[in-house]
Amino acid sequence: MKSYLEERLENVIEWKKYYEDLIRMRAINDKIKEEYYNDKPYLYLFLNIYFLPLNIFRYFTRLKDLHQYGMINKEIEVIKRAIKITS
Repeated sequence: MKSYLEERLENVIEWKKYYEDLIRMRAINDKIKEEYYNDKPYLYLFLNIYFLPLNIFRYFTRLKDLHQYGMINKEIEVIKRAIKITS
């Protein structure tokens, strides 16, 4: 049982790193967009209206990813406690 939990913990930690990288890269992309459109407000507005359905979908995807990241952190805590109990 303990080896299964340790293996599961390794997998979950890999997923945590993936989501951390994903969130970090999205923040960088947001900063790039902000600086690029800083002097092009009309283009920014037009593109946001034109791509509104896609932007809404991206928003909910980000919410899902942040939720998944929180769940992964909680899962790591629970698995560590279970390993400690079985030791």
